Amino acid sequence: MRPISFLSSFFTLTLLVVASPSAQAKKVKVPSLIKKAVTEGLTVQNAKVVYRSYRSRIPAKCTVRYAQVDRPINRSGRVLVKATGHDHRGVSCQGWAWVSFKLKAKMWVALRGVQDGAALEGNFKKQWRELKSGRTPFQGSLAELVANRYIPKASPIRINDVRAEGPQPGSDITVVVQAQAIRIQQKGRAVPCNGTQPCAVLPSGKKVRGSFENNTLYVEVQ
Repeated sequence: MRPISFLSSFFTLTLLVVASPSAQAKKVKVPSLIKKAVTEGLTVQNAKVVYRSYRSRIPAKCTVRYAQVDRPINRSGRVLVKATGHDHRGVSCQGWAWVSFKLKAKMWVALRGVQDGAALEGNFKKQWRELKSGRTPFQGSLAELVANRYIPKASPIRINDVRAEGPQPGSDITVVVQAQAIRIQQKGRAVPCNGTQPCAVLPSGKKVRGSFENNTLYVEVQ
């Protein structure tokens, strides 16, 4: 029985050795100028690009000097890259490349469900996530910011999900507009506002933002 057991182990090991190279994902080779074009096209900070495929149609004797993507890059997908340069005679030439990739970024991810209006600080942890939808993640500081909607557990924060601490949207507040030596005080209505400062709508319909203190929104006009 021992020879049979030995042969079985030998064939199992052989299959593992043969299968291991094919199981590993092949690293896609992308020219440095094409990579540079992709990096310059990114609209997300501190993002990682994992290349999935690359193919090109560039003349063999064309020395590429410049490359540019056809759109801003804010999610995983595929982009067209225009490459330009010159041949050995100095005559200009151009070609195209198609690059498929996965785009990942460090985002704030909810440790638990966060209610609308609740403080963000302490409820999130930064994690690497793939950007699939193109919705821009919020990557700044969470200090003095609250949720602009209910954020479920394990969900990343997007820019539209945060707002500054301030009045409850829909409530009446006092708005003081300061324009150099001119100071105007009037009533306003607090409205949802993305970003790091609260907002209000004036009786004229104009939307303003500023610093909020003692139920008053202070707006400076340059």
